[in-house]
Amino acid sequence: MKSSTEKIVFESPEKKHFESMVDDHEGLLLSMVLNLLKESNPEAIESKLGEGRLAKVFEIGHIFNCCVKILKTERDESVIQSQSLTSEVEMQDKMSGIGRSGVKVPQPYVWVRMRPEADDNLKESVVEFFFMEKIKGASLEDVFKGIKPLPDKFDFESFFKKISDFVTEMNERHIFHRDLHKGNVMIDEEGNPCVIDFGTTVSVWGDDDNEIYRDRKPDGGVIMYPKDPVSVKKLRAEMREWLTNHNK
Repeated sequence: MKSSTEKIVFESPEKKHFESMVDDHEGLLLSMVLNLLKESNPEAIESKLGEGRLAKVFEIGHIFNCCVKILKTERDESVIQSQSLTSEVEMQDKMSGIGRSGVKVPQPYVWVRMRPEADDNLKESVVEFFFMEKIKGASLEDVFKGIKPLPDKFDFESFFKKISDFVTEMNERHIFHRDLHKGNVMIDEEGNPCVIDFGTTVSVWGDDDNEIYRDRKPDGGVIMYPKDPVSVKKLRAEMREWLTNHNK
């Protein structure tokens, strides 16, 4: 399967591997991504880590400690896409460099956009995705639902201080995540916080929260996002309640 390909390879210890993977195995890569998007594919069902309104995330066990986020080829046009996938991965790369707070952001490895050549059996005209580091741990949502256990090294006060410091530094750099819910905050195996999914993140110069935390819908309506510090306070309260209910 042939295609025209664009790529951005990010600085990481695996840089050469991902350059080679895209350049030398383009056809296999495209086939793998398209197969993961098939709802009936058992491998896709088993390896799916999460799904949003615009994209799906899958574990890729045979490629380092890696996962892939794939933009859905069939999407609800009424759903807001705050930024392109290219902008999202570049923002994620920038955020992975904020390390003073002790919050982990998955390192992106490579962003790829492929335009398959005309094929009667292929509906997709553009396939877009990026590979990134897979965090070993559990989202707060998975912990609350009992899907995964709370890591033994979790410390409540330390955890939320790190997130608060991260949000403060991020906002001081005029970057706003806008979607810090319990599915997008994780606890790694060492008990440290991890922030994922920068699909709604924006970089805005200004102090008007009504503009920073607002997007216009395709139909002309408006959606308001929660302020990042408010989201952290909500997560803190939810975690405190869960710990109390489970005698932790």
